[in-house]
Amino acid sequence: MKILIVGDSVAAGEYSNQASPRGKEHKKKHGIKQFTVENRGLFITHGGLGQYLREEWHDVEIISMPGGSNHNSIRHLSIRDLTKYHKVFLFWTGPVRSLGYILNSEGKVDETAWRARTAESVTAENWKDWHNRFTLEALQELGKLEHEVYLIGGQEQLPPIWMCEMFAPKAVPLVYDMHSFCYETLKPPYYRDLVTSYTREQRWFQSRFDESMLDMNLAALDYWDKVRELHPETQDPHPDRADHRKLFEIILKKNALSL
Repeated sequence: MKILIVGDSVAAGEYSNQASPRGKEHKKKHGIKQFTVENRGLFITHGGLGQYLREEWHDVEIISMPGGSNHNSIRHLSIRDLTKYHKVFLFWTGPVRSLGYILNSEGKVDETAWRARTAESVTAENWKDWHNRFTLEALQELGKLEHEVYLIGGQEQLPPIWMCEMFAPKAVPLVYDMHSFCYETLKPPYYRDLVTSYTREQRWFQSRFDESMLDMNLAALDYWDKVRELHPETQDPHPDRADHRKLFEIILKKNALSL
């Protein structure tokens, strides 16, 4: 069976929190067609869902964009002939990433979007509005594909089922939230994928947070600190191979691999 997996960094598998000693070798080893994590000095220690599928003799193609948005993932689906794949899986990430991670005409991330699309200050209400807006826009773009795509809640939980059914009727909400079994002792805040500070543009964006936004950001940071305590060996952290194994078993249990 030919399978396509697309998403942000979670789609690629388990990461080490140590710098890679092997450069780009891990990209080839894990069969990842498009992958930009080398630029951040990290490497994969297990291929996650893709590896488990390959061990069952499936032909798996992975497109992983660390830090990427749902719009980026859907764009990659839109430029491919999806009829070549028996199954397509999409790892859903934080919708507000679409505010800054916009692909330009060359297919590269335009970081200047943070400034161009930001008001004088950023409030919690701004964030919630963006979250709703970009969730809706991503589902509408997904609906245009007219192809069955299985959705997995990765960095953030999936949108409500009614939204998926209304705006992307061929999308199949498969796993609502991986965090429910990755870090089952914790209760994540609803808005948990907040802006990081890897780039100058992101730091500028954070400097515009008002008090309400800082409170929301602190709640998310507190959650991620607790997650790191549960997964100290992985980067950021990300789901490890055991978490991806649970995901694989859920996919089998729900018969998502049957033709």
